[in-house]
Amino acid sequence: MEVVTYAIDRVMMLPAPKRAVALAVGAYCAYRAMNWLWRRLWTLAAMSPLAYGARFTAPLVRAYSFEGKAYFNSDGVSDAIALRREKGATARRPAPFSKRERRGPDRRVS
Repeated sequence: MEVVTYAIDRVMMLPAPKRAVALAVGAYCAYRAMNWLWRRLWTLAAMSPLAYGARFTAPLVRAYSFEGKAYFNSDGVSDAIALRREKGATARRPAPFSKRERRGPDRRVS
């Protein structure tokens, strides 16, 4: 508290024009600091605590790792369904539509 009173006393001893400049600079710095704090508080209020909670609960949850056929049969389905899933996962997907197919059929009159 002593430092603050010392600083105020020093400013009050300045001539009037310099005192006005010092007051304006001090007010501007206080405005910027409060503006920064206000934005930070609103940012913290808008953040979801889910990410932080997930970080702390992750070690408590059991992890599973499936490889090969166990991955497609993880829920205990029959071998036929597991084979269908495996085929579907490894099947080559068709390319996305060409520009012509996206805009519709060709409407040229012959």
